[in-house]
Amino acid sequence: MGGAEVRWRLFGGRTYALGTGGTLLFPEGVDTLRPGAFASVGLGVDNAR
Repeated sequence: MGGAEVRWRLFGGRTYALGTGGTLLFPEGVDTLRPGAFASVGLGVDNAR
């Protein structure tokens, strides 16, 4: 299992885009794990002064 996140600053640094992805294991039956993956994207804004 593993994961990573990446952020890119946009529009002078206050706004950012981010992407997250990784691997995981799904339980399937007794004593069996099936590998899988996940990914997500998003936007954010820093409001700190």
